[in-house]
Order: sequence, then C-alpha cells, then structure tokens
Amino acid sequence: MKKKLYIIFREIVMNFKGYFFSKFTSLKVYIELYGSDPVLVRARLFNKISKPLNFILLIPFFPLILPIIFLMRIVSFFYTIRIGNLESNAIGHFSLPVEIYLAELDCGIHKNTRVLDLWYLQKKVCNRALEAKWREHLFIVPRFMLQPLDLINQVIPGGQKNVIHFRRLSKSTYSSANNPYPWQSIDIHDVISKTRPRIIIAKSEKLESEKILKLAGFDPYKKYVCIHNRDSTFHSDEISNHRNSSINDFKDAVNYLVTLGYQVIRMGAKAQGKLEIESSLYFDYAQSGIRSELLDLFLISQCSFFIGNGSGIDFVPSLFRKRVVYINFSQFGTIPEVPNTSIVIFRRMKVQEKILSILEIIEKGYESYTTVSQFKKAGIELISNSNQEIRLVILEAHERLNNNWSPRIDEEKNQDLFRERFLKHPNESNIIANIGYDFLRENLDLLK
Repeated sequence: MKKKLYIIFREIVMNFKGYFFSKFTSLKVYIELYGSDPVLVRARLFNKISKPLNFILLIPFFPLILPIIFLMRIVSFFYTIRIGNLESNAIGHFSLPVEIYLAELDCGIHKNTRVLDLWYLQKKVCNRALEAKWREHLFIVPRFMLQPLDLINQVIPGGQKNVIHFRRLSKSTYSSANNPYPWQSIDIHDVISKTRPRIIIAKSEKLESEKILKLAGFDPYKKYVCIHNRDSTFHSDEISNHRNSSINDFKDAVNYLVTLGYQVIRMGAKAQGKLEIESSLYFDYAQSGIRSELLDLFLISQCSFFIGNGSGIDFVPSLFRKRVVYINFSQFGTIPEVPNTSIVIFRRMKVQEKILSILEIIEKGYESYTTVSQFKKAGIELISNSNQEIRLVILEAHERLNNNWSPRIDEEKNQDLFRERFLKHPNESNIIANIGYDFLRENLDLLK
C-alpha cells in the first residue's frame, strides 16, 4: 500500500514539475531579445509567470475541486467528460485548428460516442462573430468554472482521459521539419477535404453584409480576391517582424489581379499605409471604417481565393474551403500547417551571398527559426519574392480556380521531390500545400 501511494505521489510531483517547466521553454529566446526590446520581454515573461501563479492560487480550492475530479474519473467508466481550452485570443488558433478537430470527430478519428466535451475560452476572444458560430457546434462553459478543474485534473495521475484530444501548439515542435507532435492546425488525417464547411453565414447576415458593402462602394456580387499583408500595426516586436511586409509589396499583384478581371479587397483589423491603385476595382476595406468581425467572415466566405503572407487570418479561408496563396512566406518549417489546397512561395534564405538549398536549411536547423534574433545571429538574410514570381503564382491560382490548370509532366515529380527532402512525419506527406509550380521549377537547385 505504501509503495502504491509513493508511486502516485511521485507521479503527481512529476506532473507538477512538467507543468511549471513547460511555461518557461522560451526563456532563452527572451533573454536574447531583452537587449533589443526589454518592454516586450518583461510583458511576455510576466504573462508566463502569471499562469503558474494562478495555479498556486487554486490550492485553497482543492477540497472543492478534487471531489469533482474523482467523480469524473468514476463516471468515465460509463460516460466520459472531457475538458478543453479553446485558444480564442488569436484568429489563427481560433479558426482552422477548431475546424480540423471537429472534422476529425466527424471522420471518427476521436471517440465521439458516450462522450461530453466541455470547452472554455481564454480571457480574450479575437472574433465574437466566430465565437457565436462555434457555439452552434461546441458546448462552451464559462472559463471561471472549467479552467481550475482543467488545470488540476491535468496534474493528477490519469487525468488525460478527461482532456479533449486537441493537439496543443505548446506541446508541438511547431516549425521543425521532423515534427513528432504536429499542432492541431496541421491536417494530418486530411479531413478538411473529406468534410463540408460547418461555419454558415445566415441569409439575414448575408443580406446585411451585402447592404453595408454596396453603400461603401464595393460590389459583393462581382468576383473578388481578398488580400492581407501582415505589417507592424499587428506585430512590431523584434520576435516576429520578419514575417511582416508593406502593402506596397502587393501593388503589382493587385494590378495583375485587376487585369484578370477581379475586384481586390484589402483585409485587416489594423492596417498600415495606403496603396495607390488607379482602379475602382480595388477597395481598402481595412481602412474603410465599415469593418466588422462578421463582415470579415462574410467577405472571406465569398471570395474567389485569398492572398496572404503567413498571418493568422490566412487560416480563416479554409473554414469555407477557399484556396490561399501564400507569398513571401518566411517561416519555412511551418509549411506543413498550410492547408493542402493552398499554394506557397517562400522567401529564400541567404547567408554570405549564398542562397541556401532546402537540405542545407534543414541540416543547419534553420527551418525551425521563428524569431528575428535567430535569423540575425545566423547571419541569414530573407530574400522576398519578385513581382514575376508573385504574378506566376497568382496565375496558377486563377487557372486552378477556373479548371484551366494543366499540370505539367514534371510538376508532381518536383512536388514529391520537395516533400521527400522536407517531410519527416509520416502523416504529413498527403496534406502539405503545393509549392508554386513555376517557383519550384525555377528553383530545383534548392532541393539538392
């Protein structure tokens, strides 16, 4: 009996230890960044420290919470109650990962009989309209009720049975080519192609959205392409601003889309700079003053396709099974999380006047770099895509949309070669996005 109690006690201690240490995995990165942006580092470290402190504050409530947890364990022999946290503070976390999880349930990937899944939100909700849509499919309970139960359940042995099987970013190697635990945004079971969208814009919402757009001078009945550039109004810190770009980098792309007969609408909750385009077919919705969270969803749901450069909103089109074209994609190792209907062209890595091959990038571990300081320390310069490269990938998306795309003989061979060089996780090979055909053809030396 003493031995069993000792084993249980040791497991609890190890779970506590794992919980606290997991909150400080980025400490080394923050120390490196402190010299360039101390205010940001202090704020983020405080956020990391506050989470385990919140756990400590729960200790006095253990006598109330523990009986509930033990009751859940007993009931699980007949009916399993699972708890999960919806990462609601960022649109990239709150959109596609949730859709993939629900699609996995539909496809029988997870147990979904004799199960009750209870979810709670974070303090911040990035899009209330999307929250309302998710509430039609998820049982969402107030955070103050579920969060304490969730935290304590996870440190008591046997608690995983009562945790929703949602692949957390915090447990993922994220941008590594060899990813044994892919984030929920990576559709490892290819369920998006097997299921229909569950986010539906109601008829009344559609009519209201169309009315607002027409009054603002945009015709929602004509075909259009949404564009979004991640800029410093969204994130200006020294951690991730290598992913930013200027709206002026899109000028040639917008003009080209207009020649193809599309209206172009600029998306964004916050936006920097204005694009001088001599065409009534371009509409700067981000700075129009009419933007709303519901209108964001409506516009994306109706677009022909979406053009982005690696921001969270780029995940939203997949809720409606819309193709995304990624240009100037900066975090090479995160390509597997890009939906498989998308097309990607990425910034090249240049070190001492030499463009690195894909093998060199992976061998040196550069594909996992996600911070400015990492690139600077390694002497890596990120080379943006040329106007010609951007035009060609837009043309490919346009032709695919209109069923005019005729795959060249060598296209699949080149895509397979890319996957062979890059992918390690066995479930990723069938879900990674295509690299732009012309970009890949012109840069086959990058694969060597």
